[in-house]
Amino acid sequence: MLYSEPEAPKQPLGPMLRNSIILVTGRKGSGKSTWVRGIIPRIRTSVVILDPLSEYGSFGTIMPAAAFEDRLECDDSPHTAIIQDGQDGLEAVLDLAYTLTPHTLIIEEAHRFCSPYYLSESLSRIVREGRHRRISIVLVTQGVGDIHSRIVSQCDGMVCFVQRGPSDLRKIEGLVGRENADKVSHLPCYECLTFRF
Repeated sequence: MLYSEPEAPKQPLGPMLRNSIILVTGRKGSGKSTWVRGIIPRIRTSVVILDPLSEYGSFGTIMPAAAFEDRLECDDSPHTAIIQDGQDGLEAVLDLAYTLTPHTLIIEEAHRFCSPYYLSESLSRIVREGRHRRISIVLVTQGVGDIHSRIVSQCDGMVCFVQRGPSDLRKIEGLVGRENADKVSHLPCYECLTFRF
């Protein structure tokens, strides 16, 4: 499906985000984070955002990783917690996020947390077992190749904004075919294609 920025709030999210792992990818400035910010108000569960670049402050309580556990203990209603500590404390946050169900985990700049050469044990556990705990994951990054292959292989869907780099297009082609990769290479900014696997 093709969506442009004005259409993003109308797109059907229910089936795509229910116990799913979704990869949102595209060049810098293509509309990835704008798209994710557009879906947050429609998510019906608690949301935990790993936000190293401080892009989501308007959606909830910004806290260091160490304060996340205290927040969970005092409030069990749906809420949004925004963690901006980057990689410090990531394992502890992910371990706690595993106990919070149901919820959606949004990882902005995901390549910082699960590069092709590194995958934290806690994130690996959420990817492997999170669906049993009703945890959905949204990973936001510039290139499919920037994410650990174990996570890409477990994705249930992908939202692609424009990509023009040959290696990124080859990775997309391997997931959704040459014709769709060609479409992705010609998308204008703030338009995307969504794919279910």
